[in-house]
Amino acid sequence: MRPRAQRIGAALRPLSLLQYSIKFAGPWLALLALAGCASAPDSAAPSWPTAGPLAAWSPRALPGKAQTRYVMSAREGRPCIEATSEHAASLLRRKLDLLPDQISRIEFDWWIDRGPTVPSDEPSPPDDAAARIVLAFDGDEARLPLKDRLLFELARSITGESPPFASLIYAWDPHLPINVPRASERSDRLRKIVVAGAHQPPGAWQHLRRDLMEDFRLAYGEAPGRLVGLGVMTDSDNTASLAQACYGDIRLYDHDGRLLDGSLLLPASPLALGNSP
Repeated sequence: MRPRAQRIGAALRPLSLLQYSIKFAGPWLALLALAGCASAPDSAAPSWPTAGPLAAWSPRALPGKAQTRYVMSAREGRPCIEATSEHAASLLRRKLDLLPDQISRIEFDWWIDRGPTVPSDEPSPPDDAAARIVLAFDGDEARLPLKDRLLFELARSITGESPPFASLIYAWDPHLPINVPRASERSDRLRKIVVAGAHQPPGAWQHLRRDLMEDFRLAYGEAPGRLVGLGVMTDSDNTASLAQACYGDIRLYDHDGRLLDGSLLLPASPLALGNSP
C-alpha cells in the first residue's frame, strides 16, 4: 500500500488548485482574516466606516462566490447589521487577541428574517445558515493530523495567510438539533453548534448566552488557545436561495462580568456597512 501522504496527494490531484480552494478550502478562505494579517476591507466596500466601533470590522469575500450584503439597519427600533444573501456567501469579521483565561462567556442577539430554502427531499441539509457567529482560535498546528497540515499548507499557498487553528461557529438552523457539535464536511477544524432553530422562529429578537470556553471543550474535547477573530456570516449559496438576518450587539465577558475589548456595540446611527442599499 502507498504511504498515506501519497494517497492524500493522489486524491487531491484530480482537482485544479482553484477548484480545490472553492470546494474544500473555501470556508477557511472566508475565515482567514479573523486570524491573519490582512485588515483592509474588500474593494467592493468603498463606503466602509473608518472611525467608531465599526471601523475594526470589514467584509471578506469567498473565491467564486457572490457576496452577502451587510448594511446597518434596525428591527423594532434596535440597530443591527442586516445581512442579505441571494445565492451568496461572505463574511463580516474583525481580529482579536484574547487569552482563553480572560474569557468567560459570549452574549449576542440576532433577528432572523428568513432562512435559506432547503428542498424537502434533501437527505442532509446543505451547510447554509441565516445567521452564524464565528470565533477563530490559535493553536499548535504541528499537533494536527497530516491531512489537516496538508490542507493548511494549501490554504497558505493560495492566500499567503494561515487558517485559524480551530473555529467555533454558533448557528441558527431549524433542521438540526441544538447543542450538538458538528464538524464541517470540508474540515474538522470548523465545528458548529446550533444554538437556535425550530423553537426560535423568524420574526423576533433572539438573545443567546453561551459559556464560550465550555462550548469549545464540548466541540473539540480540549481547552482553546487564544481567541484571534470574531465574525458573522449569512449564506445561501449551496441552496441557491435567499437568506436574511440582522445581527445586534456581540458581547464578550470576563469572569468578573466585565466587557472585553473587541465586543461589538452598535451605534444608533444608520451608517452603511459595505455596499450601500
